[in-house]
Amino acid sequence: MLAIAGAGWAQAQLAGPGQFPQFRGLSGLPGGGLPIASDGSFGRGAWAHSTPIAYVPRAWRVGASTSLLNGSRKLSFEFERGGNAPDANWTGSFLMGVPLTPQFEGAFALTFLSSYLDNVQSAQVRWRTPGPVAYAVGVQDIGGQGGTQGMDNNRNDPGESRSWYGVATYEGTYWYATAGFGDTRFRGRPFGSVSAWRGDWTAMAEWDTFGANWSVGYAFDVAERPCFASVGLVKGRYAFWSLGIAF
Repeated sequence: MLAIAGAGWAQAQLAGPGQFPQFRGLSGLPGGGLPIASDGSFGRGAWAHSTPIAYVPRAWRVGASTSLLNGSRKLSFEFERGGNAPDANWTGSFLMGVPLTPQFEGAFALTFLSSYLDNVQSAQVRWRTPGPVAYAVGVQDIGGQGGTQGMDNNRNDPGESRSWYGVATYEGTYWYATAGFGDTRFRGRPFGSVSAWRGDWTAMAEWDTFGANWSVGYAFDVAERPCFASVGLVKGRYAFWSLGIAF
């Protein structure tokens, strides 16, 4: 999957050494902002917000999503270029599946961390196995230059932000559970998410190693294109919304 995300960050509440605020909203990793099913189709499946799931899109399938994380429990629809708004972090992403072998499926991510186009690259590989559990390994920010403290400190940030992880997703009846473990941004701790569906409605709870995130979403189609909208809270304090569409 190819994910391209642009973010402007001014979340003082989430910034600081070792807080990785650039990766605490929409992740730019599989499942962020647009659910993916076990067969790689978009629209209805497992999803999360700031952590990955094990699924990746089908080869060459493309999706796009955008999200705005606010500095309070109030949803915001305003941002300024470069993250100069006092309480807004905007992120946008494009996602595409990458074929590898019959046994393995790949994902690649190019993530823009601000509207000034400073960027990082990420990758994920899924091992296709029979049964309800999917497995994947990945790395967020291959070059390790994304920063660890927040946008205002990025230019002089000495931290290393390359983050390796392993993740597994279980498919139940109308629900999905994901668990993983990673270093750096994931702090050498487990992360995970659970999402459940009732018709076109879905709810998601996530642990991103810093705290719990919650969201509700709705899947719909526009001109036969799968779309997805969600609203939620990061750490129970910071409201966000997201919109996604697949092609």
